[in-house]
Amino acid sequence: MKELKTNKSKKMSIYLKLVAGIASLLMLAFFVMCTIQSVSDNLKDTGSQYFFMLTADPKLNLGFMWFTAVLCFFIVFQFWKISDQIGRDNSFSQENAESFHRMTISSIIIIIQYIVRIVLFIVLDKVNIMSLYLRGGMAIAFLLFAILTEALAGLVRNAYEMKQEADLTI
Repeated sequence: MKELKTNKSKKMSIYLKLVAGIASLLMLAFFVMCTIQSVSDNLKDTGSQYFFMLTADPKLNLGFMWFTAVLCFFIVFQFWKISDQIGRDNSFSQENAESFHRMTISSIIIIIQYIVRIVLFIVLDKVNIMSLYLRGGMAIAFLLFAILTEALAGLVRNAYEMKQEADLTI
């Protein structure tokens, strides 16, 4: 029975790592594409026109974008670590609670960065309503993610503590 549970955990870990790997590749492709768009002044296709409309100032936006990218890859790395613990049949561990909490902190930093970006673009008069909606929406999405990951951190931490108490009782 224990062996069957371990095999299920390892299988789940592989699937989760596959999802993390695909997400990383898609994020990398997205951030590279946005970088190319940001440094190319003479692109005339419809997609480029929408991109420039949403970014307000593509070159200024580039640093903020890569700051976000680094934090997003850090979040995926934490997810990878959680997947690894699941594969070891150690889902409710202090390590997983800490990884979820680090994901929360990263999300909050991204939210602050979006707020700074909005304020900076308003001060520099390089803002349009579409870029405000985009950045505001992204800040809200990361806020929801931060709430979810902190709730999961608390859940995993409580389960870990209950498991420790049960182990001490035996």
